[in-house]
Amino acid sequence: MRSLIMLIVLGSLELVRIMKATKAKLIWASTTPVPEGDVKPVRRNADVVSYNLVAKKIMDDNGVAINDLYVFALPRLKTIQQPVNVHFTPSGSAALAERVAKAIEAALRE
Repeated sequence: MRSLIMLIVLGSLELVRIMKATKAKLIWASTTPVPEGDVKPVRRNADVVSYNLVAKKIMDDNGVAINDLYVFALPRLKTIQQPVNVHFTPSGSAALAERVAKAIEAALRE
């Protein structure tokens, strides 16, 4: 797991460096939760939490705006996510899309 996180760190740092060079406004969206149960292929919410923590630190350190979709989705999982599946229902996808659109609109107003 540590080596995977190191790859994510190095890859994220490089991506942030490249994207910042474009002078674009950057927004990072966290990975959404993995529900409990026998998700196939195997995915673990603890891994998502670890990845999000590492990526958030990188984004904070580089002044990248954060759209925390994990925190947004977590209390709503039973109503917006398909059962024992990382994918969302149509209304769940619409709720996430609205959250993303609002973050983009806010960034464009800055």
